[in-house]
Amino acid sequence: MLIPQEVTRPQPNRYAAVRTVSQVMLRLERDNPDAFKVVRDEVLDWVRWKAGKPLPKQAWEGLAFELDDVGAQRVAAAQLDEPHYWAARVDDACREVAQRTWITEIGLAAVPAGGVLFGCRLIVSARGDNPRFQPSIPAFVRKAVQGGRAFLDDRQLAEGPWVVRTKEDVDSLYALMTSKIETHGHLCVLPL
Repeated sequence: MLIPQEVTRPQPNRYAAVRTVSQVMLRLERDNPDAFKVVRDEVLDWVRWKAGKPLPKQAWEGLAFELDDVGAQRVAAAQLDEPHYWAARVDDACREVAQRTWITEIGLAAVPAGGVLFGCRLIVSARGDNPRFQPSIPAFVRKAVQGGRAFLDDRQLAEGPWVVRTKEDVDSLYALMTSKIETHGHLCVLPL
């Protein structure tokens, strides 16, 4: 009589390890009367590319939508008229690591005086292996910054890095880091 041997199988993780990779909050200005729509359409261009399928018509009209068709990445958006707000989420399955997903959350709010409050958070969720990765910021953030004027705590951002060289630069950096005023934005890439 044969006695079956017990086969030990690796147990899949029941819970996902979820971690924030990067987060951005900025105030954007455009030389366009409908800056909100301009920024939203820039974000939607990236969302469309990530989705893998065409976005529905209501997406381009700034309305709520959900895309979860077979063969597409999961994408959803919601909107409010008052206050004028739009938010989207893209779940992007990792191409290199099984059971790892990159989740991008985007929020836009119209500023009464003009401009747009812009927020983006990139999260990684992994049920299995989660090898090290280089923290990053989604590509559409750079486009949003380059498309007009972008402000981080009322400091206008430049395209290149802010190189701290002088005592005045150090003082400015220190003032920015210790400011007690309500923040209009922040930018961080979290370490591994």
